[in-house]
Amino acid sequence: KAVKGLIEKTPPPRSSVRLSAGGAAIAALQDALDVSGGKGYLISCGRPKFGKGNLRARENKNFYTDRDEEVDMFNPIKSTSSSSKPNLDKEAAEFYEELSDKMAKSQVCLDIFTCPEPEGFQAGKEQDYCDSATLSKLCARTGGQYHLLRNTPAAAVAEALRFEVLRSATRSSGNEAILKVRTSQGVMVKGFLSPCGVTHTHAGSCEIEMAACDADKSICVELEIEGNGIKANSMTFFQAATLFTDAGGVRTVRISTLAIPSTGEVQDVFRSSDMDSIACVLARKAMDELGFVGSVESSTFAGLGSGGSSKGSLLKARELLITESVKILACYRKNTVASQSPKGQLILPETLKLLPLFILSMLKSTAVRSSAPRNRTNRNSPPSPRVDERANRILQTACATPSYAFPFAHPQLFSILDMGADAGLLFVPKIDSDKAGTVKQPVLDESVKPFIKLPSSVHPSMSTMTQEGIYLMDAVDVMYVYVGRMVSASTLQGLFDLPSVPHENVPLQFSQGSDLGHRLAAVIEECRRDRMVYSPVKIIFQGHPETVNEESEFLALLVDDNTPHEVSYVDFLCAIHRKIQNELI
Repeated sequence: KAVKGLIEKTPPPRSSVRLSAGGAAIAALQDALDVSGGKGYLISCGRPKFGKGNLRARENKNFYTDRDEEVDMFNPIKSTSSSSKPNLDKEAAEFYEELSDKMAKSQVCLDIFTCPEPEGFQAGKEQDYCDSATLSKLCARTGGQYHLLRNTPAAAVAEALRFEVLRSATRSSGNEAILKVRTSQGVMVKGFLSPCGVTHTHAGSCEIEMAACDADKSICVELEIEGNGIKANSMTFFQAATLFTDAGGVRTVRISTLAIPSTGEVQDVFRSSDMDSIACVLARKAMDELGFVGSVESSTFAGLGSGGSSKGSLLKARELLITESVKILACYRKNTVASQSPKGQLILPETLKLLPLFILSMLKSTAVRSSAPRNRTNRNSPPSPRVDERANRILQTACATPSYAFPFAHPQLFSILDMGADAGLLFVPKIDSDKAGTVKQPVLDESVKPFIKLPSSVHPSMSTMTQEGIYLMDAVDVMYVYVGRMVSASTLQGLFDLPSVPHENVPLQFSQGSDLGHRLAAVIEECRRDRMVYSPVKIIFQGHPETVNEESEFLALLVDDNTPHEVSYVDFLCAIHRKIQNELI
């Protein structure tokens, strides 16, 4: 209530000119918390444009070319910039480099919430650019999070901001965190694939230090075989120790130990592979090619832009996703019983059947896809994604937990009019009394929590959709309700309390007086439950001129289809099969 009241009481701007002094505000926060450490929040309508740390508009529509110019736009500002205003860029880059260094050393965590004006500004204009790349990297370095509420409809901005602030303030977290991973003989820690914190490497030891570590973060550890390697049929041990200060101010150590049996059979390795973890690692490696993932080395700090690659490349990121997946699948085909199958047959491991689908979904995602569609005929069409949207998605992908890596790339699609009779209704699980005594109480409590039953999902493809249907797409950070142009008037009345499709783009709400509206609202809330980001809902009426931009976004997320950026899933499988065959020659 306090956060919601603060948001509602925020006075409107006194003029249409927004001169945010966000850089100076962050510097003041650092000075105030320099001794004690802590966490701060910056809520702003755009990038800093006045005073210390002001950031110029680096977005240029002529630079959306997939080349170095575009890479520079969605990467943090650098002191070695080759722009037309090198002195201004050098001053801003040095300011944020020094500021992030101070905040990391003082254990000051920063969360930034950027809410660009959704109405009143023309998209693509200078005021609409937020420099998400520079600000998000600053947050990541301090163990915080950057929140860009660009795609949120105007009517939902306050709700989205309330959700994001409350999630950040109330989730489980620890301050002054240090993570160290140890392994048994034969394996060593190579490094971390994480944009968060600062990495310390000394005397063969590797650890990562963060001003704060919360429940929405995950750290990817790269391992390497050393010496004579691991003996077959032996146990390999891994231990992760996290030292942090809890909410009560108590210094605490949390230790997780894992023992994994080794094997000399490649078949066993694939049988125990985890799809979500592999998807998470491949996604982070692709983001590393864009210079966003490799955590900053304490001894070689070279600015916010330092990461895994000195120069990011969209083409290299896309090539890495394809190459790595082909190597994995070719290894399976060559070193397992699949080698006995006909060469013209595509054989996939049971645990990794969705790997090609994930790779194609990543290629079509706003993180690595081209901003210009293939065979573009209209050179004046706006780029998609824009640099702020791409930079924000890159950091989301680089920080995503394994459970979110796949959904971030491959959205779920539900047919609302075809959902079962129990979908959208509360379901209370029941535990067999005979098994209750053998289950630990925390596990038992979690397993009997009530939840809303979701409808069965359908393939995200136009082939599964009709003009008489209504569909809900869940893309994690945004949801779409797609209403076909042939939906009956009675259905519209029951869902929106409207006799027909509105002529203007007005805020709509689901009818709580009808069974369909109530169940759809319940499904949406269940999808949002325990989510790390807010998911605004966009309602699209097929072919309606007021929702043409939203419809383009929706169609681009039908990853099974041939889109303006990539081929269909069937064509992609054929291409992957050819590459696997070439690897086996």
